Amino acid sequence: MSLLNFNDDWIIETEISQEEVKQIKEAIFHTVMDNNLENDAEYKSCTGNMIQFNLTGILPEYVENLFKKICVEELIKNEKAPDGIQLKSSTSWTAIGQKGAYHATHAHNELSKEYADHISTCLYLETPKMVD
Repeated sequence: MSLLNFNDDWIIETEISQEEVKQIKEAIFHTVMDNNLENDAEYKSCTGNMIQFNLTGILPEYVENLFKKICVEELIKNEKAPDGIQLKSSTSWTAIGQKGAYHATHAHNELSKEYADHISTCLYLETPKMVD
């Protein structure tokens, strides 16, 4: 794991196991299908051939807990948060893109005024191989 600076924010770069990736992908698929969710990518930070679903309040707890675990461990290790910090989930989304699509890096500061101190997470479950 590493913590990268991005303007006034940080980006946590880490890897999770293939088993965790599989569990998360299955959980997201079943959440979208079981709740008959519709694409909500219009006017969002998605560009290109991409669909996006709002999973707020319906994403399985173990998936949200994995995100929290990764953030807490890295923030404490890098002395950016106190030991014993507790994170609360506010919103959850998934974006599924095809070749040429991307989810732009963006800030949530203006959108999250009710949360003075907040952490946004983004987990890439599949990425293309780098081409030289």
